[in-house]
Amino acid sequence: MHDSTELVIDEELRKSLRVACAEARGVRLVRSHRIHTHIVRDSSGIVWRITESHAQHVPGSMALTCLIFDSQASCRRHWCYPANWLTLAKAALLDLMNQPRPAVR
Repeated sequence: MHDSTELVIDEELRKSLRVACAEARGVRLVRSHRIHTHIVRDSSGIVWRITESHAQHVPGSMALTCLIFDSQASCRRHWCYPANWLTLAKAALLDLMNQPRPAVR
């Protein structure tokens, strides 16, 4: 039976329901949605794509978002990073990439 009343479900609730249904079936959904991306080249000529991503559904995630440093040969994920990372100079971004990260438990 079709009701003329339109049911509006907010996007976060829709995502939660989709995850709950998948988990009830034994399926783990993994999503990492891009928020912002910035590209820099280091002193060795390596191009790094730096992407802030939603990570709440990534297995083992340590925060709701993360910063991913991705080159052709390497990928590094940082869970703790400054909120103003997009405004940082290239050298500061590369320094951030090379900072020690907490060990995953």
